[in-house]
Amino acid sequence: MTEKESQSAYRERVYEAFADRSQPFEAAVGTGAPLTVVTAVTSPDSELLAGDTATVTATVENRGEIAAERTVNLTANGATVTSEAVALPAGETVEIPLTFQPQAGEYDLAVDGVQSRSLTVVGAPTPTATEPAAERQTDTGTTAAERDAEASSGPLGTLLLVLVVAGAAGSLLWWSRTS
Repeated sequence: MTEKESQSAYRERVYEAFADRSQPFEAAVGTGAPLTVVTAVTSPDSELLAGDTATVTATVENRGEIAAERTVNLTANGATVTSEAVALPAGETVEIPLTFQPQAGEYDLAVDGVQSRSLTVVGAPTPTATEPAAERQTDTGTTAAERDAEASSGPLGTLLLVLVVAGAAGSLLWWSRTS
């Protein structure tokens, strides 16, 4: 007897043994269907700026008559980017938000094989409020501190330096005559 024939015979024996019991139990025996399934995947954004957080929501249903646990995996271009474990009461459906911070590029998103919409991430990340202004780079690749140093070394910077030195010398001269 082959393995497939053996499984079929087993299912028939189980069905006969419980034929006088409740229908839901009989229907669940030997179906091979998973207890929990991802029924839908939604993503409100189709385009984000680099540095922003992408959120995908998975709807997970427990089709069984007992509580179950499941770990759902969010993939971007086939690679897992985040996972979330969830406990599902019997017969319940829950929505699970999954988040990650993608770099610039194109992503095909899915949760446990259920496709979501594609995501496009554009541009460079915006500076955060905790990043000092002098450290933020501009489009030319220089920081504010570097631009200030370059500006002070030009002709205007030289004039400013001469005025400060002349003011200090004049103050010293006036102080020495009045003392």
